[in-house]
Amino acid sequence: MSGTPFQLRSTSRAVLAKFETHADAREELLSTHDEQLIEKTTDEHYWGCGSAGTGKNRLGQLLMEVRSLLRECAQPGG
Repeated sequence: MSGTPFQLRSTSRAVLAKFETHADAREELLSTHDEQLIEKTTDEHYWGCGSAGTGKNRLGQLLMEVRSLLRECAQPGG
């Protein structure tokens, strides 16, 4: 399943909301520092890496984007 622009926006909002409202999940995400995050799946080539590692890993990318946003908001003036 590939993501449509609507699905991508909806998923982005949902992922951000999850980490804004759940402190334990937010701390877990922030504890990954600058590590590359990979959604390791064997059957999902859009949201995950797919069985051959050639997927788009869009969920991993979204998590890294949310992590950056959370860091920016945590800084003074953010």
